[in-house]
Amino acid sequence: MKQDFIIYKGLYGDNSYTPMLDFIHAEPLEERSKMYNWEIQEHLHTDLVQLFVIESGEGILFSEKKERTIFGPCVILIPPNFLHGFSFQSGTKGDVITFSVSFLNALEKGNSNIVFNLSRLGYFEFENQKNEFERVLFFKNSIVEELNTEQIEKQNSILNLFSLLFISLSRFNYTQNLIFSETENKTLRYLQVFQKNVRRDFLNNKTIQEYAEELQITTVHLNRVCRSVLKKSPIQIIQEQIIVEAKKYLLNTKYSIAEISYMLNFNDPAYFTRFFKKMEKVSPSDFRKV
Repeated sequence: MKQDFIIYKGLYGDNSYTPMLDFIHAEPLEERSKMYNWEIQEHLHTDLVQLFVIESGEGILFSEKKERTIFGPCVILIPPNFLHGFSFQSGTKGDVITFSVSFLNALEKGNSNIVFNLSRLGYFEFENQKNEFERVLFFKNSIVEELNTEQIEKQNSILNLFSLLFISLSRFNYTQNLIFSETENKTLRYLQVFQKNVRRDFLNNKTIQEYAEELQITTVHLNRVCRSVLKKSPIQIIQEQIIVEAKKYLLNTKYSIAEISYMLNFNDPAYFTRFFKKMEKVSPSDFRKV
């Protein structure tokens, strides 16, 4: 597939960075935009979600050869594998919060009703809605403050603040005529749905054939989709999701290696250890010690 857009594994302009587990990053909009003269070329992030909270200024959002004028105050939600670019007015004020899809998984557990469908781009315009936007700003500023300080229960605090932020956006969504655009690029659309289904079902031992049937495409087509964008096979994407879940157990629980292996549907703990070491170049026990 010939591509006329840029793929980034990390933040804009950084194609060598691989987001770590539960990655969260916040920076002022101008920090990166000024580096590129406020012009951000159309691109996508493979494993990151971005939330643009724009307080003032204006610009143009580019997505799949279409343009939309945006005005502050507004919030823009960019899902993973979604083409987007910007041309901001110089001096536009706001912040960009970027977080990994693995962090989103923690939000989705128990909060499925407030996390938006991340196969769609969301645009929330708060013109003449000062109180509602101030509520969003409060949660955004609280998240940034937590990220920049070291306090007990930091991770839980950030998780709860994100939940409250999404609740505010959900409530606002019910009362406004908001825009949620799906990608028109079929390859990216297939990839988005496949990744979503993998995050939901990776513990159910579903076959590649079953995942392909859900998309109403062949396994050959699904393989072509994954390799054309991510340079990975479908089975590699599933295996990486298993590793993400394994790391969470290893870092955040006291379960034994054997218990974790059974939770991840491995019948043999020794096989799980070999699988983990092959993927991460370190054993589960050594990873836990780091």
